[in-house]
Amino acid sequence: MLHPEFFEISKCIMDMGFSWGMTTNATLIDDTAAHKLKEAGMSTVSVSLDGMEESHDSLRQHKGAWRLALQGIQALQKAGLDPQVTTVLHQQNFHDLEPLYSLLCEMGVTSWRPINVEPIGRACESHDLMLDPEQFVYLLSYIRSKRFDRSCPMEVTYGCSHYLGTDYERMVRDHYFLCGAGILTASVRSNGDICACLDIENRPELVQGNIRTDRFMDVWRDRFQIFRRDRTADCSRCVDCSERFLCGGDSAHTWDFENNAPLLCYQDYHMFEGGSIRPTMQDSKSE
Repeated sequence: MLHPEFFEISKCIMDMGFSWGMTTNATLIDDTAAHKLKEAGMSTVSVSLDGMEESHDSLRQHKGAWRLALQGIQALQKAGLDPQVTTVLHQQNFHDLEPLYSLLCEMGVTSWRPINVEPIGRACESHDLMLDPEQFVYLLSYIRSKRFDRSCPMEVTYGCSHYLGTDYERMVRDHYFLCGAGILTASVRSNGDICACLDIENRPELVQGNIRTDRFMDVWRDRFQIFRRDRTADCSRCVDCSERFLCGGDSAHTWDFENNAPLLCYQDYHMFEGGSIRPTMQDSKSE
């Protein structure tokens, strides 16, 4: 939304027949911006709210960010949009799980996606942020309990990250795990590069074209082969796994493209048997 022609570009995307949405911290969304987003045809919006006020502001390193995010959510609701809230749980905000649930219910939020912090980006520099196995299992059990609680007024879902094993698949979301990067989802970066999910490491071989020189639909139809192959087939750590065809190599954003291996595999660490969650590559890079 910092681009001076953001709303004009967004409306152009709508007029061309594309469905578009965004993930935002909501700090720039006031009533005026929310109405402009509605007029520009935004179909989905996810607002990041990482705990209650102290936890959120601490993670964002900006005092007042939490209150601005809440104002943004309310502005979107008043404009007739239905924002989903996404919460990344880590060691420092895990205690906010239930208070945040209560707050979101009071605000009339209809969809909430609590997820675990991932071993990517700056989280690789702070392994102490990662949930321990007991916390992760508690999170999944918490989501499952809300989904089967008839008194719960909103959809609570884990989202698309990670294959969870047959005991939890379909218990915490509506579908079995599938990483849709390059299969269901494509993105255009600010420099025009066409790529898959924006959470994936920005590597040259993962860029599939540029919107300034390539037709988007041609790129979508004819490229993205790197995401549409079976990554597990040529991975020594995955090829003999009995669940590789269900997992598919797990999420592309936690795949180590340098070494052709998953950065995180809950099966390897016996996630549901008291193991530990840590990136598999000790020298994994941050973003």
